[in-house]
Amino acid sequence: MAALGFFMFACTAFGANIDPNNDGHRYAYGGNVGWCNFKPAEGPGAAVEDTRLTGLIWSENIGWIKLDPDFGGVFHDGKGNLSGYAWSENTGWIEFSCKTNNTCDTVNFGVTIDVTTGLFAGYAWGENIGWIKFDFAGFANPAGRFVETAWRINGDVNSDGVVSLADAILTLQVVAASSTETPAHYGADVNGNQCIGMEEAAYVLQRVSGVRGE
Repeated sequence: MAALGFFMFACTAFGANIDPNNDGHRYAYGGNVGWCNFKPAEGPGAAVEDTRLTGLIWSENIGWIKLDPDFGGVFHDGKGNLSGYAWSENTGWIEFSCKTNNTCDTVNFGVTIDVTTGLFAGYAWGENIGWIKFDFAGFANPAGRFVETAWRINGDVNSDGVVSLADAILTLQVVAASSTETPAHYGADVNGNQCIGMEEAAYVLQRVSGVRGE
């Protein structure tokens, strides 16, 4: 029975993939499209996965923007770097990195996710709408107007941007219901069950030992 209690503790679910604390961290901004809501009150909203972004964003000026359209899509390299295209029925394709078309020598731009905080940064570009801004450094904007995700690198349980033995130790402490100075980040789960347990410990140990690649 005690072992079951430990397992249940380890599998406490984390919050939503976007704006996990539900405190308004869900907005990008474009001068022509207005605020772009990654977690609208209606519709599926957006989600960050290891290989792509999925779902829909709501723009107050142009309507829905689809992150995983046919013949396109916003791709994720699993390390916080985005590329590819989103699609708007009203304005066309929206590009998430100059690397998509190898145009960085002309205009260097792109959207990234900080692997330690989950915050989006950078710019996306639409030929018909101009820039959509994710990075609000030095920008006069209402508090909290940025996009945050609960996604983390698989196995990065302590959310420091790398997978190391410290993650395995923290995971085992969580499974054993021990007190920890560093909270476990449930966005680092490796099998999509939204919890931290022995699967994560095994994954980290395999990564650290070289048995498993990235």
